[in-house]
Amino acid sequence: MKHKVNLFEILQGSSVLKAEGSSFYFKHPTIVENLEAAFLEEEFESRGRNLSLESESEIIDNLVKSGRYEQELVDEEKDLEWVIEKKKKLTSTFSDVNLLKSNEESIKKDEDRLNQIKLIKSSFLTNSLERYVASRTFRASLRKHCFIDSCFKENIPEDDLNKYIEAYAEKYNTFINLDNILRACYLSEFFDLLYLSEDPSFLFGETVKQMTIFQKDLLTCGKFLHSKVRNLENIPATVRKDPIKLYSWTPNKRQEGEEMNIRKHVQSKGGVKNMKPQDKIT
Repeated sequence: MKHKVNLFEILQGSSVLKAEGSSFYFKHPTIVENLEAAFLEEEFESRGRNLSLESESEIIDNLVKSGRYEQELVDEEKDLEWVIEKKKKLTSTFSDVNLLKSNEESIKKDEDRLNQIKLIKSSFLTNSLERYVASRTFRASLRKHCFIDSCFKENIPEDDLNKYIEAYAEKYNTFINLDNILRACYLSEFFDLLYLSEDPSFLFGETVKQMTIFQKDLLTCGKFLHSKVRNLENIPATVRKDPIKLYSWTPNKRQEGEEMNIRKHVQSKGGVKNMKPQDKIT
């Protein structure tokens, strides 16, 4: 049901949100409006630099030099990101259920550890340049695209922005999440319509200039998945029924037994923490 709601709101181009018992209306930004936001980011970044704010990488580098943050955590984070990416690509080639389950469990374990490291790092980055820019850009977006009336005429008063920002952030992050977009576009209510026209943008009844950023993502992902289903043969059933797996799946000319076992490779090097750059084979 959640993904059907997401699909409906994306097609409609707006969402009704609630905060502290009252409703407000989020008019999804168009492609052009989203590009305009880039100018704001540049302005806020310039202001942040004038305030002597450091970037996240600069903060971590200085913390490592002062001994307040471990270089091992920096290296482990990079290694885990590499390992997870490789395992996910490998998973998309599997058709064996047991092998698939084993690799997914291994990925989950690595992702849990990666999130743990990022949480530790995040506690040091409260005053980073990136967070300064993001928070101010986000408030500007809320100010421009959210309204207290369904006709999108009356913007939220400046003094009330804090009241609505959490609900707005949750909805916005829902729509920029790739997995959510993939699941929404793979619903039959939308995906089946992609067979009707070479130019399915007609579904939105708008010009490209008026298309929202979420509609663009929905259409792009839908066309990509549609092309795979239509043109590729021998897609495993476990992959075909899951849009997230289908998105990353590629035809595999080798047998699964001949594929590199990422987990065994990492273990042979003494674990992620002990891997050297040359160990990260592609």
